[in-house]
Amino acid sequence: MLQAEKLAFILLIAARIARSAENTSQWPPEKLYWDNQCKPCPAKLYEKDHCANGGVLVGERACKGVFCEGQCTVAVRSGAPAPDFYWDGQCTACPAKFYKDSHCSEGGEIVDEKACGPLGVHCEAKCRKPQSLPAPTPQLYWDGQCTACPAKLYSHCSQGGTLVGEKGCGLLKIMCEGQCAKPAAAPEAADWIIIGGGASGCAAAAALADAGEDVLVLERGQSDLELAETEYADTWPAVVNSAAQLIRWTDQTWGCVANVLGGGTAINGGLYIEEEPDYFQDNFGEAVNLSEFYESSAWVAKQLTVPLRPSSFGRRYADALHEAGEGVADPKPSARMVKDGSWVAYATFNTSKKTWIRRGAAALLHERSDMKNLRFFTSFQVKKINFEGKRASGVLARNNFNDLVTIKARKGVILASGAIFSPQLLQVSGIGESRLLRNLGVQTVVENENVGHNFIDRNILNFGVWASKHRPLYVGYAMSSNTTSQITIESEGWGKVASGFAIPSLGMVPPEQRTEALRALMKPLLTGPIADIMNNM
Repeated sequence: MLQAEKLAFILLIAARIARSAENTSQWPPEKLYWDNQCKPCPAKLYEKDHCANGGVLVGERACKGVFCEGQCTVAVRSGAPAPDFYWDGQCTACPAKFYKDSHCSEGGEIVDEKACGPLGVHCEAKCRKPQSLPAPTPQLYWDGQCTACPAKLYSHCSQGGTLVGEKGCGLLKIMCEGQCAKPAAAPEAADWIIIGGGASGCAAAAALADAGEDVLVLERGQSDLELAETEYADTWPAVVNSAAQLIRWTDQTWGCVANVLGGGTAINGGLYIEEEPDYFQDNFGEAVNLSEFYESSAWVAKQLTVPLRPSSFGRRYADALHEAGEGVADPKPSARMVKDGSWVAYATFNTSKKTWIRRGAAALLHERSDMKNLRFFTSFQVKKINFEGKRASGVLARNNFNDLVTIKARKGVILASGAIFSPQLLQVSGIGESRLLRNLGVQTVVENENVGHNFIDRNILNFGVWASKHRPLYVGYAMSSNTTSQITIESEGWGKVASGFAIPSLGMVPPEQRTEALRALMKPLLTGPIADIMNNM
């Protein structure tokens, strides 16, 4: 086995940092804008009320005396159109964000508000529509029924649907008419429905659309454009706390699953690594066509990644690997891991730019957003795959208005929901071990006892070395593999890596103590001096 002492030796050698600080990410970026949203101070505590046009909140200035305007990074749109806004015409008590269920009836989220009503003491909301391609929306109508206020206490919506708003009516406008919404229509059928807008789902959608197929991607999370932390290296790994679903395993440790368009490529450390052919042959036999796999992988790598550029620390780290007998002194770029050797990694972070921008898989969809044969909807959670016999014929999904809709697939359904939710969705759809399906009350479509089993996690052994001073974010560069020990060595650090991982992992205490209550306590603690100390690693 590769001894722990040897790993520590590598890091200690690498920690002899050169004074040069070339090839670090400039943060914040040069292109910034003032968002014209005057909110209470400090702006950071009201982050959701800022940067309506996209981007990350990075600064503030005084406005209207005691309030603060936010300064934001310019959104990285990857070919996507600019966001679409609307005033929703729904006048509620203030502030509007406390009455979310009564606003944004055409979809999206509240980004601002203004006074409304006879005395101007109520609030109408400004909404930003979902930043994916537009899905069908509810049919809105005013019901013509003038009752006492509030409308929700009285009978409305005689033409069907649910009450979503109200407005003044009657002689003095002191009575209320109801605004009602009939459920949105189901999306039109597609040749192919792809469940999951992660790395594989986005790549498959782009390839099929380019080939002329009619494709619909359904992603359960928000658009990456609505979670600006996904756009940069400098907001990693903190992005995990906003764009991922945390899951506690049976051993009480925590993992996470991406909950955003782009999947893992929107929240991970950006490294792109192809396995050696031996891995596929040992684990999948002849089930994987290696020539087709590597051809496809090369296409994805070309679309999304570039080799990491060297830095003074990166060169010293490569030297340390070489001195420890784990690689060469001058490794070369390779998308595929080098067996028993070292290489320079490819990454979705472009480290040749002043600011390291992330290019996640969602870019493959945004760049094709004008294609008529490609649709991608966010906040659509597939609940079940529908079958005609043993052929997948469509899906049952909960749309972005929380209504259940059935969507037809003319040619088939592609399941790309990741290692956790793909088997779960197969099981609730009738594919899996018959005994388990019976216990779940699910009719068996295909018996397959392997579904939900054989999960292999990537075990990580972390070694932290404190530096004499804090440095900008460092990601990867040289990597090494040792097949005898079955270990891959990589390095990330500084920036806000240590504090950023401490919150989701809670790895500072034993597993049985890693509770949600502890996480709530740690969040404010890890934004001040304690975080500064930790981030010297």
